[in-house]
Amino acid sequence: MVRYVNSGRVEAGHATSSPRRVTQRLCIHPDRLDGDQHALLGELTGVCTQMEGLAAQVRAFAELLIPPPTALCC
Repeated sequence: MVRYVNSGRVEAGHATSSPRRVTQRLCIHPDRLDGDQHALLGELTGVCTQMEGLAAQVRAFAELLIPPPTALCC
């Protein structure tokens, strides 16, 4: 992924995002992204099926980290 992002193929027409920025956008909950960030995330993940798959895997893993409502105390 790092080589793909650094090659500039992820965002044609935009300044190249660093791998850290792309990872950050993938890991932030979509509700916390502003409009521009959300649009950019859509562009990043829509580039190829591998990026779509990566985004889906990150979201699935994030769902595992959310505790069930019954596990909340008080």
